Amino acid sequence: MKKVLLQLSAFEKISQLFFLPISILVPTFTTIKNNPSSKQLMPQWFAGGYVVFKDDLENETVRSIISYFSSASFSIKPLIGIDEEGGYVSRLSTHLNYKLPSAYSLKDASENTIRKTYYDIGNLLRQNYISLDFAPVADLHVPENNIIGKYERAFHEKADIAGNHVVSAIEGLHQAGIASTIKHWPGHGFALQDSHLEQSISYRSYKDMIDTDMLVFKKGIVAGADMVMTGHITVPSVDALPASISKKWLHILRDEYMFKGVIITDSMKMKAITSTDVENLPLVALTAGNDMILIPQDFEKAFCSVKNAIAYGVISEEEIDQKLERILLLKQRYKLL
Repeated sequence: MKKVLLQLSAFEKISQLFFLPISILVPTFTTIKNNPSSKQLMPQWFAGGYVVFKDDLENETVRSIISYFSSASFSIKPLIGIDEEGGYVSRLSTHLNYKLPSAYSLKDASENTIRKTYYDIGNLLRQNYISLDFAPVADLHVPENNIIGKYERAFHEKADIAGNHVVSAIEGLHQAGIASTIKHWPGHGFALQDSHLEQSISYRSYKDMIDTDMLVFKKGIVAGADMVMTGHITVPSVDALPASISKKWLHILRDEYMFKGVIITDSMKMKAITSTDVENLPLVALTAGNDMILIPQDFEKAFCSVKNAIAYGVISEEEIDQKLERILLLKQRYKLL
């Protein structure tokens, strides 16, 4: 991996830290096809990954871009990710008119059934050149929750059962050759507000979370989850900052829960994070301990801020290389380099 790192320019290294909406590539795709070397001036073409939404799948150019990445010769291919949880959050299967069960509808299912369900999801993604699922949800089911419970996105109210189901889901995706993501660290279940729309707060104590919310993540980490997505949820008993930009929460995940894989933020366009008083959010998220930034509000501005931070020693090249090693190891595991 050190050899691959040495071959990357600073331009390429910084780009790899971002997971962008694939639609960002549409305006320049024809130019790139006709003159591949022109992408040397376009950092968006070197991103570590691209996320696909349902509307993107209706776009013929986006489908061509996904195919282009799968067939073209790249020394480092991007991750192509999608939210394919089942139920309400089913981007690809909805596009294909293929109905998937929600996580909560599987609460009483056997582990074999859940494993098979996520193996089928993984096969569906792989057949459509998608390498990463932003699933399974590792939150607890709380009916009053406006974004997790309301849409039955979590497996169970009980942490032990939810954790076992998350393990089976990860195993199913891995058997299909798809990378997995557990979300939303450290647990969105008791943070009842929809973090897409407003600040979302959990008033749980850290002690309570260890044996409940975080137990599910612990099981997922032990099972080999490839990514953990940090949530824009605030737990005042631990930190006044949202977990996605909290050094405390990132330290717990990396050093206490011993997660060795890639840590990625939730979308940085969500109101729970953009409504904070914190400036330069992508850089703050990286210095807090995230490896990748999902959908920054302004990619060009975020790219420049990281570039300047490296130049002025705000974040060291060694830290950047450590993040890249984790990203590249993930890509190597799924034959993307």
